[in-house]
Amino acid sequence: MISALKSLEFDSIKEILGSYLLSEPGRISLERLAPLNSREEIEEEFSKLNFLLGLKKKGVQFAFGDIPPLSSSLDKVRAGASITTKEIYNFSVFLETYEKFYFSLMDTPLALPHDPQLLRGIRREIKKKIMPDGEIRDDATPELMKFRQQKKSLRNQILNKMNELMEYYSKKNLLRDRLVTIVNGRFVLPVATHARVNGVVHGFSNTRETVYIEPMETIDLQNRYISVIDAEKEEIERIKRELVDKLHELYPLLREIYDLLGELELMNAKIEFMADFYGSIPEFSETGDITIRNARHPLLLKAKGYDKVVPLNFDFPAKYRALLVSGPNAGGKTVFLKTIGVIFLLMKHAIPVPAEYAKIPYVGNIFTGGFEDQQDIIEGESSFTSLLRQIREILEKAEQDDLVLLDELLASTDPREGAALAFVIIKRLVEKGARVFANTHLSPLKIFIEKHPLMLNAQMGFDPVTNKPNYRLEVGKIGESHALDIAKNSGIPEDLIDEAKSYLEGIDQEMAELTRKLKERERELQSLLKEIREKEKFIKEQEEKITRESKRKVRAIVESREREIRELIKTLDKEVKKEAKLKRAREIKKTLENIRQEVDIFEKKAENPEVGKVYRIKPFGFTAELVEIVDNKAYVRVGKTKIEVPLDSLYEVV
Repeated sequence: MISALKSLEFDSIKEILGSYLLSEPGRISLERLAPLNSREEIEEEFSKLNFLLGLKKKGVQFAFGDIPPLSSSLDKVRAGASITTKEIYNFSVFLETYEKFYFSLMDTPLALPHDPQLLRGIRREIKKKIMPDGEIRDDATPELMKFRQQKKSLRNQILNKMNELMEYYSKKNLLRDRLVTIVNGRFVLPVATHARVNGVVHGFSNTRETVYIEPMETIDLQNRYISVIDAEKEEIERIKRELVDKLHELYPLLREIYDLLGELELMNAKIEFMADFYGSIPEFSETGDITIRNARHPLLLKAKGYDKVVPLNFDFPAKYRALLVSGPNAGGKTVFLKTIGVIFLLMKHAIPVPAEYAKIPYVGNIFTGGFEDQQDIIEGESSFTSLLRQIREILEKAEQDDLVLLDELLASTDPREGAALAFVIIKRLVEKGARVFANTHLSPLKIFIEKHPLMLNAQMGFDPVTNKPNYRLEVGKIGESHALDIAKNSGIPEDLIDEAKSYLEGIDQEMAELTRKLKERERELQSLLKEIREKEKFIKEQEEKITRESKRKVRAIVESREREIRELIKTLDKEVKKEAKLKRAREIKKTLENIRQEVDIFEKKAENPEVGKVYRIKPFGFTAELVEIVDNKAYVRVGKTKIEVPLDSLYEVV
């Protein structure tokens, strides 16, 4: 999972979440964010998110910015160490904020567990003794009040005496300035160095022209003043110690509440993320199917904006376990893998996904291989050996219902060997029960995937008009790299492009010949279809005269043509790079198999037609899927064509 977090740039997504956090406990919760280990845990967290979303829609506000930073203070309190009076006061602010949250969420699924009544005593005591700026209140204790009154009285006496002496010495021109200053905690006068003033010297100016003297007349007063200050400090320390001791006793409860508010703010950040990134809370797929609508990678959204990111729409039936995406360079194949990976990764962390709708199965672990960030340049690994190391680790660790994402699987080696090895790797992962999404430019690999019943091909689209990728996923199709078109658009000299095309001419001629043969077979098929339709019409008109023998003859015609198509497929199978033509030939074969069934007799009329079911259409005899019933008319699909037929023309396929 660690490699997946890096490959899918989860730290960057966490930075986006962090931008919504105002408090220290919220940021701590984000740092602690980890994947959940069960579907039940994820569902519980999403249930809380849904409820919090409902509260916010009703106008309930949460002042997360009012939560003071207390992490360091809590650590000191836990150890019984001293903290500042400002830190102590922040505990009262924290408890007051918690009380507001408590009553906002009381009697809801998000109710906070600890009654603030238990903490009002310490909160009130702190506010009674400490002011918001951290100063201890004069009336915090009777002793402190007495000391501060004495301090004020003595300070006034000292200053009054100093003013008298200043007046006296000033008339004799013994002072450098008419002011009282403080040196080493004592009130002093700035006296000229040559003057003779009775008192205690406390220092000189930088020029040595001024000496700071505490007059003898104020020494006793100042000694008493210092003594009161010391007593005041001792009383303040006693007050602080008493409050810290009480906080120390409450530490476990305070830490739990602090963490709870952080988790609540992180939930709020998830909701803000969902709103800003056009997201939704995903659903779990009971069948294992994957359905995603209008998904956009959050980092692309942040960088480019909503209108400039092509949305991903993706349907992947549960019966398939692997998908291989091909298509043009820079066409979005890696973005597809990362978008899918991020959606599953966010669900694992109970974070809304950046999609209009997502219904996906629970996955255990998420593994990635082949992404650029995973190459170990310090160890001097090549991209190929680095990928093999990653693959080995994935094969060892992947289990049932894990998700594996493979970027440009074995593209940096011999295409034939790479394709064969890549296929058996995907096959082994599928056999272990993992879901595999990969991308490739290896043509043989696409053919291997096409032949496997649990695997699908897909392509990223390419616009033939602009000769540029359109970044849209098309499942069930095999993509081409369009390397020459993209190279031309990227500024590669045209003479090089033309020379490369000349090397392809031989291949193009071979392809043209194969295409010509296939078209001839298609024309024969059309003729055959016409012949069968005419025979079907005749059978209808002469229904009572039809015999089993005549039906066998019709079937013999179909089987004869079918054998010809099989021979064509055998020939095409030898052409490894012509996978698209092979696919077309198989479609022809499938059509013939349908036609062969169409000559069966109409035995049972459909009494309660069901949409999605295949019926035989009378009098034509072909089979088709029922897609809609409107005003006693049936709409059926033949291939990609939708046809209207009478509702009573539907017969069961026997």
